[in-house]
Amino acid sequence: MIKAIIFDWFGVCAEEFTKSISDGLQKILGKNSKLIIKSYKKRELQLILGKMNSETVLRSMFKEFNADNNINDYLYIFNSVTTLNDCIFILIKNLKSEYKTALLSDNFNEMTNAIRKKINLNVYFDVAVFSNEVGLVKRENKIYKFVLGKLKCKSEDCILVDDKIENIQRAGKFGIKGVLYKNVRQLKKDLIRHNVKIV
Repeated sequence: MIKAIIFDWFGVCAEEFTKSISDGLQKILGKNSKLIIKSYKKRELQLILGKMNSETVLRSMFKEFNADNNINDYLYIFNSVTTLNDCIFILIKNLKSEYKTALLSDNFNEMTNAIRKKINLNVYFDVAVFSNEVGLVKRENKIYKFVLGKLKCKSEDCILVDDKIENIQRAGKFGIKGVLYKNVRQLKKDLIRHNVKIV
């Protein structure tokens, strides 16, 4: 019996961060989005573990591309909440009346601070777990145990909604059911298949 639903941030609750960074830097760096995302991905783990800040990441990326632009002009990319998926927030708020809800996000200090300032997370989530705050990431199994402990739920009573299949698979090793997110309509259908009541 499902008692808790865990939601990813980037790619589910909000636009994927890699899109924001590629859109924001493509023109000034004169590189295509694939190269920019590849450069960011090299530094992402240190950023989401809180071991590197956005200024250091951006400085390192600019150095890699021999860009002499002022990095302070582009730090807003890391400090601005990516476009929110309003339909998901409506769904989560409705689900919260029947189920425990959690946010589980690989994230970084500046974005986490921006999210907390912009959104009252307590309205939507009983538990909010950010990788940079707990020093654990989704590619490491411990974070799934951590969120289950916060929810005080058994793994088989939980569903993870994520846009990355590898995260669904890792959570599945703990017995957490997974729904690969594509859009809200598909998500509702998949939740109903798991006997989740959609209000």
